[in-house]
Amino acid sequence: MKHFWIGFTVLTVLLALSIGALVFMDTTTDQVAALLEAARDLEPEAAMERVEKARALWDRRYGLMAALTDHEDLDEIRQVFAELETAPEDFTTRCSALASRVRGLAQSEMPHYYNFL
Repeated sequence: MKHFWIGFTVLTVLLALSIGALVFMDTTTDQVAALLEAARDLEPEAAMERVEKARALWDRRYGLMAALTDHEDLDEIRQVFAELETAPEDFTTRCSALASRVRGLAQSEMPHYYNFL
């Protein structure tokens, strides 16, 4: 009976950590995407300020997110951030594309019932 409870405890801890990682990824990407979507509709100076806030948030949380997901996706998003800050032409389209890419990252990590079947 002791082995059952040890195994049950280990599985419960792993499940809690997995759910916590998913919530962390979802909230981070949601916050970054919301900042980018808000930047689309602002004046250029205020918009760049929002993009800088979004990038700062992304950079702060990059380390833990790199442990949770594929580095290639994260690096692509970093590259688009750099392009957005250095080449502001077609700003609204790039902001929308980056926001959808960030949201897509979290959605790709979410488990779905058809993955288990």
